[in-house]
Amino acid sequence: AVVQGAGSMGLLHLLVIKAALPGARVAAVDPQDDRRELALKLGADAAAAPGDDARAAVAGLSDGAGADAVFDTVGGAGPLRAALGLTRQGGSVVLFAHAPDGQAADFDLNDLFKYERRILGTYSGALAEQARVFDLIASGALDPTPLVTHRMPLDDFQTGLALVRARKALKVLFTPSRAAAGD
Repeated sequence: AVVQGAGSMGLLHLLVIKAALPGARVAAVDPQDDRRELALKLGADAAAAPGDDARAAVAGLSDGAGADAVFDTVGGAGPLRAALGLTRQGGSVVLFAHAPDGQAADFDLNDLFKYERRILGTYSGALAEQARVFDLIASGALDPTPLVTHRMPLDDFQTGLALVRARKALKVLFTPSRAAAGD
């Protein structure tokens, strides 16, 4: 499998895949070095920048066949084309990200047809899938806490928001401050 984007959603996909399918080989694709390093620490078998590096990493993990599934947590026409290029014959691309409003995708429809690839858009898992993830967390097989990179009081909300917007934080956990609680 491949996870495109090693932000919080991409890394969560990585953690869920590794917990739900022990032994699955997963490559993470992201342009940022620090995000790729974190993906490796969280269990990715390979991490690569988009483009030629990603194609080489996926080929190495799949004996040249391509990925069974590519989970796109980036969104947009370019990432969709890249995902299709990483997918094996009969493989699937799962879109789990918004594209810019009004953006259209262009790709060779014959490649989709001839290689029997599938594209699936999803916004949220079914209740049964969510229950399975909760069971993985409860059992200890899935630990999402490494995705919380910063903890700060709610009074520092603007600081936390700036960290996220600058891509310096994955998830920020805010705690109520005494001032907000009326103490």
